[in-house]
Amino acid sequence: MVATDDYLVVSFSMGWHDPDKPDSFLIPTHHEILFIDRLALHQTGDPAEAVRLAYNDPNGTVEQALMFKKASSGELIGYIPYGSQMTTLAHFLEINGALPEGMDQLYAKPKGGVRVVKAQRVSALTLTRDRDTIAAGESVRLHATMPGSATYVYRFGIAKEGEPSRLVRDFSAVADYSASPLMPGRYTVKVEVAKQGSTSVLGSTTATFDVTLAQKGVYAMATPHPMVALVGVSTCTPGAWVQAHASIGDTTLARSALLPCSNDGAALLLGGLKESTAYTIAVTQTLRNAAQTLGTATFTTTPSGVDFPSVAIDRYTMEDSPKESVTLMSAFPTDSHPLAFAVDMEGATVWYYPHFKEEEAVLTRMTPQGNLLLLVNRDTIHGDILKEVDLRGYTVRLKTASKFREELAARGFTGGVGLFDHEAVYLPNGHLALQVSYEKSVDATKMLGALIVVLDADWQVAWVWDSFKHLDTSRGPILGETCRSSDVLTTPGCPTLLTFTTASDWLHGNHIAYSPEDGALLYSLRNQDWIIKINYADGAGDGSVLWRLGAEGDFTLAGGGEWFSHQHGAQLVSRNKLVVFDNGNTRCASAGTTCVSRGELYQIDENTKTASKIASLDMPAYAMALGNAERLLGGEYSFTTGLIMEKDFSGAKVVRTSQNGTTSSILSVGDTNLYRAFPLPSLGEPTQWRPWQLAVGWNVLGNGLGTPWSTWSEMSGMTQRYTFDGAWHSDTATVYPGEGFFVQSSTTGWIDRWGAVVVPDLATLPARWHLLGTGQGIASPSTHHNVATSWIYDGAWQQDPVIAHPKSGMWVQTNP
Repeated sequence: MVATDDYLVVSFSMGWHDPDKPDSFLIPTHHEILFIDRLALHQTGDPAEAVRLAYNDPNGTVEQALMFKKASSGELIGYIPYGSQMTTLAHFLEINGALPEGMDQLYAKPKGGVRVVKAQRVSALTLTRDRDTIAAGESVRLHATMPGSATYVYRFGIAKEGEPSRLVRDFSAVADYSASPLMPGRYTVKVEVAKQGSTSVLGSTTATFDVTLAQKGVYAMATPHPMVALVGVSTCTPGAWVQAHASIGDTTLARSALLPCSNDGAALLLGGLKESTAYTIAVTQTLRNAAQTLGTATFTTTPSGVDFPSVAIDRYTMEDSPKESVTLMSAFPTDSHPLAFAVDMEGATVWYYPHFKEEEAVLTRMTPQGNLLLLVNRDTIHGDILKEVDLRGYTVRLKTASKFREELAARGFTGGVGLFDHEAVYLPNGHLALQVSYEKSVDATKMLGALIVVLDADWQVAWVWDSFKHLDTSRGPILGETCRSSDVLTTPGCPTLLTFTTASDWLHGNHIAYSPEDGALLYSLRNQDWIIKINYADGAGDGSVLWRLGAEGDFTLAGGGEWFSHQHGAQLVSRNKLVVFDNGNTRCASAGTTCVSRGELYQIDENTKTASKIASLDMPAYAMALGNAERLLGGEYSFTTGLIMEKDFSGAKVVRTSQNGTTSSILSVGDTNLYRAFPLPSLGEPTQWRPWQLAVGWNVLGNGLGTPWSTWSEMSGMTQRYTFDGAWHSDTATVYPGEGFFVQSSTTGWIDRWGAVVVPDLATLPARWHLLGTGQGIASPSTHHNVATSWIYDGAWQQDPVIAHPKSGMWVQTNP
């Protein structure tokens, strides 16, 4: 028992006595500690109200004694001894009075010997907030406090009421967290604490706050970003899908993401707006087969005060209303930090990352929710922070490389490992695939390789692929590239070296893509002139290399010719077609000044290991580094010619072209290099994350929800009706594993992805609803209502009227 000014602490064990042992020999079964508040006991006279149980372990044998003292600061401190294991305790150490200040060792004297144990300090973790309620778009600041002299790290997670919690920042020394969720409702923030260098959680606590809408009805208000509006709507129907549209006159110029309405309404971020411009903003709601406008508001953007790169657009044959009206770019201006920014069809800037002046942040991809993934440099370390931000620039999630290296070290990867390098991309299951730098000496050669690390939904390491384990280290970089810590500009794209001063730039991986048919990963290795396929199998794969595409790889190029080299942006556009931006460094090394980069499309046969080049389109110039390839919604392609250094032009170009080589437009950015460019329908409607892409004339017929794959094969070849370009068609069905039924019209030509618009998560749909068509090209959804259509559910054919959703497509619902 220990007495302090305020508390009486009783520490006791309970157990059983072995009759064959002396009476003093006790085998404890559990141990309890009671805090008795003297003041409460005096005031109430009720011991139950004054007693708090601080520790209870009824299921295990207690092997350690707990001792207490009152610190000079006033809080009660518990010392938990630990050390070599004891199976029995003969006596608990009795403490009379206070323990000496600074004492870090205690002596426990069990029967039969003396044991020296260290003391671990335990104290109360607190989490305070500066406000109980905020309006959507505002922030609440939370601060964690762990008393004591040790150095602690903190981990934060947040959850909206009724939804699962998600980790937003892993362990770091920063004890503050600023939360700014948009959707109305109650939120709970959880903080966990550990000692620096450890992931053993010492304690956790939570704090709650509420988010409300600032106004009733439909309204638009400013955010910290001059080109982003916050649009609120309190009158939407819970469960309906809402979207904000910005217009000038009769022309819609920007759209927000399509989000569900909660019980308290919805708040949307609307980006893609020019500075100092007035807009009319309308909010629409879609609930099953009904679409309506809920109201309008006016909004005027403010000046940004930023000098943006000069963008010129040369038009050739571009259609008047292309599906992609915004181009998002990951840029490297020659006179400033990296800059993520977007331009409209006229070349005017309509968005930018607002913290680019104080951060060196490189954009890798957009997320399915319309956020952005950034690799941030800190001090002289390139790729030291991984961030997900929304259009306001607010940090949604963050992970530091130092914490990341601790997780990798636990898996055996130590030394020069752990910087975020070139790639961060979400996979269809919500996990995040990263490229991570990895330095290693092989036969006295210092080499810079890579890991592919997949993080789970909480951004914790779930799967790791080691290049040194699965690739031939004797095959050096094709052009002999090296990286030097003294001058990263000597070889563009080198990460900061952690243990070497010079290393062979062995792989220089620059792009990760997903293969939906088998859950594999495609990985572009620039300095190997290869695109490889890795056995990921949605996290169950062994990491083996399934094939290597490119010169000296596993495929024969039909008809001969030249392979791509030093490529970027390789990804599947159908189950057997792959698009890539061919920088052409190896090809151009001996080709003279007339050599140019190319956009190429390959058809591959994995069974016969043959590849054929469907298209090879010359770009306007040679880009020795950087670049991207994107399949567009309307059947065209976009190629980013990222780093051009010619006497008459220095900068980058984004080329939009068809398969036959017809150029629709060229976007030129002077004195600025582009890592990647993403043509988008709007900033709120990302498309490049879609897991599958199909040929023109293809439309999804059924998503297979609840339908065993074994029954699907029976449906192939059956005639199906579907919609395309606003008209009904009929053709035979083809089955793709994991994706569902598709039909192909007699139209031939380019490849088109079926995910043309943002489709609500299938898991959120009411029971027994099935996707029948993607909605792409549905000119007037209302004209397609109540059309009797065959479909499948649980392996059986059904027939019911169609319900049309203007964005997510055609759906059917069985009778209740």
